[in-house]
Amino acid sequence: VLALFPSWYAAPQPDWPNNTFQWDFPLEDMADLKPLAADLTAFLNAGPKPLVFSLGSSNLHLRRFFETVAAITAHLQRRAVFVTRERQHLPSTLTESVFVTPYAALSVLLPRVEAMIHHGGIGTTSLCLAAGIPQLITPLTFDQPDNAERVARLGAGLGADINKFTAKNGIPLLRRCLEDASIRQKAMECAQRLRQRRPVAELTAWLEERMHNPATR
Repeated sequence: VLALFPSWYAAPQPDWPNNTFQWDFPLEDMADLKPLAADLTAFLNAGPKPLVFSLGSSNLHLRRFFETVAAITAHLQRRAVFVTRERQHLPSTLTESVFVTPYAALSVLLPRVEAMIHHGGIGTTSLCLAAGIPQLITPLTFDQPDNAERVARLGAGLGADINKFTAKNGIPLLRRCLEDASIRQKAMECAQRLRQRRPVAELTAWLEERMHNPATR
């Protein structure tokens, strides 16, 4: 059993299988294969750091989510990047302060933004931690509520119930993520922890041992 998250994020538990190996977040987003698009780079260069909004690949809440965050962005007078392949769910009245893209390599994008609001998938969550930015998580299902709770416990962000996520209650939560110095400090501390990664050789040695020695599986 390979646990791809560090112990400071989730400590080993007594009921874990004996053949569990805990390593680090993979932090892989194909940035080498898919660099930031030229028009997105131009948008980032053209003004203050934006906010990033994404709800992953789930479509159930997309329209309401993007309508809500568009209202929040307008109220806070912030620039924003909306990451979604489902443009039909976006409001028809987006301004030039909002850039829409179907994909962006988060390891490259996130160091250039103020905060991210997202669904709490472990890949997105870990890349936010690696970038040292505050995150507001609106979890949908699977491990996402757990990730939201862990990020809040670390002090690196906040969580919000997607079913109750409105502009009215989202504005103070996002404003706190942006203005609370302790949240930004904790996020930066997480990024520093993730720079102290264990050698890949430890992981490959463990995998190879189990491939060649059935008794260790």
